[in-house]
Amino acid sequence: MAYDLLAYLKEHGLADQEKCVSLVGHSMGGKTAMTFASLFPELVHQLVSLDAPPVCRLSYPQLNTVTEQLIDSAYAMGDLSHMGL
Repeated sequence: MAYDLLAYLKEHGLADQEKCVSLVGHSMGGKTAMTFASLFPELVHQLVSLDAPPVCRLSYPQLNTVTEQLIDSAYAMGDLSHMGL
C-alpha cells in the first residue's frame, strides 16, 4: 500500500517535492502511513497514526531502525515532554 501511495503521488506530480505530504492514517492506514514514512522520509512533512495495533516487526529490523531514527529526529526538534514522551 505504501508503494501504491507513492504511485499516486507520482501520478499527480507531488512526489517531486521534498516533504510534500502530511499523512493521517487510522488502523491499517496508520500502518501504511508509518511504512510510507519509513520508506520515503524525504516526502513526508508530518505523520499521524491513530489506533494502529502493534505487530511484531522482528522480521523487519530495517523498519525498526528507521522508526527509531524518526523518533530521535522528533526529539531533536524540541521538547516533547508535554506529549508524555
